[in-house]
Amino acid sequence: MDDNLPDVVLVTGGNRGLGRAIVERLHADGYLISVGARDLSDLGWLSAGPSILKCRIDLSDRESIRRWAEDTVAAFGRIDAIVNNAGFSAACSLDDDDENGLDMMWEINAKGPLRLARACWPYLKQSGHGRIVTISSLSGVRVRSADTGGYAMTKHAAVALTHALRFAGWDDGIRTTNICPGLIATDMSLGVDTLPREQMSQPEDIAGVVSHILSLPNNASVTTVPVNCVLETNY
Repeated sequence: MDDNLPDVVLVTGGNRGLGRAIVERLHADGYLISVGARDLSDLGWLSAGPSILKCRIDLSDRESIRRWAEDTVAAFGRIDAIVNNAGFSAACSLDDDDENGLDMMWEINAKGPLRLARACWPYLKQSGHGRIVTISSLSGVRVRSADTGGYAMTKHAAVALTHALRFAGWDDGIRTTNICPGLIATDMSLGVDTLPREQMSQPEDIAGVVSHILSLPNNASVTTVPVNCVLETNY
């Protein structure tokens, strides 16, 4: 690999909210960005150019993910990092027999990152400094309520997956990090009325954390970064 070339980063859910902030920050930092989204019409704000690739993906579809990795390598010649930003949240109560929402959370929050890692693994190994950053949420390291139990189950799984990938890729220079934010002022928190939005973590600040993690050398591995805007016992 030519280490003088800019690193290539795949970002899932890069069309809005935190994903958009991450794409904007990494693009400003000089990375080549491959943006994955279910609806490319949501990426109208992102100008096309030689440093940006827009791809329609479905994290529940293995072929879609494999094709995204191949298209990225065809465009840029390499893959150096993945940012697993896309997430899905649905109500999942103990007394509700409908598991459709839970099944979709497993597909997007846990199995999607696994499928993307598989598709990109040979290129991350070839890079010598491959990076996998997963936006796992504080729900991946603690459970706040029964109502969020299903979401927390899938985010705990995402945290476990990221640790497993760290073991699998360590000798090849692959480093993995869970970034675990609390409330962020995005569409996902629009229904929260217990905290003003200006007091929530801001997308651009979390994007700055992602940028910093990607910039660290192999001998400065950070496994988990909890980020919160309210006082909790541990976070």
